[in-house]
Amino acid sequence: MPPSKKARTSKSSSPSSVPDYASPEYWSSRYNSGDTHEWYFSYASLSPLLSPLLPAESKGAVDVLELGCGPRPLLPAMHADAPGLNLLATDISPACLSALPALPGLTYRALDASKLPFPDSSVPLVLEKGTLDAVISHPTLGPSLAGRILAEMARVSSRYLVVVSHVDLNTEVGEDWMRDVFAPALVEGDKDPLVHFKVRAHLAAAEEDGEDEEDGGGEGSPGVYVVEKLRRKETRALKKRPPEGLERVDVEVLEH
Repeated sequence: MPPSKKARTSKSSSPSSVPDYASPEYWSSRYNSGDTHEWYFSYASLSPLLSPLLPAESKGAVDVLELGCGPRPLLPAMHADAPGLNLLATDISPACLSALPALPGLTYRALDASKLPFPDSSVPLVLEKGTLDAVISHPTLGPSLAGRILAEMARVSSRYLVVVSHVDLNTEVGEDWMRDVFAPALVEGDKDPLVHFKVRAHLAAAEEDGEDEEDGGGEGSPGVYVVEKLRRKETRALKKRPPEGLERVDVEVLEH
């Protein structure tokens, strides 16, 4: 875990003042209002991190799964880097998906990210951009719902999962999030004691000049959390005392 630093301050919200981010009706209403602003990163910005994670060939019905894609999904732009792969972009709002571009090998499906209808360890790459930030902001339901989504990502992923989030590990809030929500959810999602998770937190440095507000640039830019599922070779020592809980999660912070 990175050393503790002073946490950013934030205004508290009462439950009545926070939108119901788990509701399809809320998101359909928001998307129908024309809200398509990019609050995070485009695929062009993320491709140096994401393209090396793509499988060399199709592994099954879904090779890349994007959760909570919204009106600015990553997969249409990823399509050119993923020939022959089966891409699935999902959102809880059917209204949002109906306006997205049709491409060969890319499909869209309305899904609840906390209840994924896919087998364990069946998708090579599972990613989300801002979905966890939206749900975790709710003062009562947020942490538990975010944890369920992360656990589902860990369950269905066979190798990689990627989270793009404004939570900064170089703050006390970020450390609490990793310790209390993120890492426990990974362990809950895949209970195999021989599976461990390598988390590489890519934290973007603030832009001094010419920050690109349309692509998440500048101070407070999102971090990109690349999680790799690895399987330890079974040995007598591991069989006698398999690692438990957060022992199965390693975190490395990389600042760019």
